[in-house]
Amino acid sequence: MLIDTAVKSLGTVPQKLIDEFANVCQQVDWSHEDFGRGNNLTIGSKVVRIPYGVRQDPYQPDTPQVLMVRDAFKKIDQWAHTQLSDKIFVKGEINYMFPNSILDFHYDPCWFHEHGSRIHIPIFTNPQCHWLQGKEKTFMPVGHLYEVNNRVLHSFWNNGTTGRVHVVLDILDKNLYNQAIEQNIVIDSFTIDPTITDPKNILDELLDQGKI
Repeated sequence: MLIDTAVKSLGTVPQKLIDEFANVCQQVDWSHEDFGRGNNLTIGSKVVRIPYGVRQDPYQPDTPQVLMVRDAFKKIDQWAHTQLSDKIFVKGEINYMFPNSILDFHYDPCWFHEHGSRIHIPIFTNPQCHWLQGKEKTFMPVGHLYEVNNRVLHSFWNNGTTGRVHVVLDILDKNLYNQAIEQNIVIDSFTIDPTITDPKNILDELLDQGKI
């Protein structure tokens, strides 16, 4: 899986699974300190991390709210593993973006980013939420599993008045993962400078051109 477009649908997700998980996520107080803060320019994002045990996951305390979200995610996680049975799940998170917030434009810096694929499953969203890749913007409606091209400078903007939750998964082909282990490759080692960002220039151009 390596796409040359910004976003590609890989198929539909059972609506029942989305509805059940969305119901739990809507009840969560995402401003709570239990949830790690993502990289941000304005209000930013919060996450519940899903530890898969194949890399050194950032620490997140197992508080009741975190465990509630993780437990509710299990059915979607099982479904995703069935759909992507030839993949190793390296990184997983439930990502909430506050209204009127945007991530820095950035490159994902690790070996597993360079050699794997990034998957998004929207749980609830609004039409003003867009994946930004260069000067392109893409809205991902609920109901699909998407692959996004995260190997280029990219961002995500929630310009709406309501929050947004996406499941975000990083996956690797099993054979490639096994080869990396045999070659003693640290899959979450940096392959590019993780500080390379463009937090304003692209966004300013998009706004000036009326593209977002």
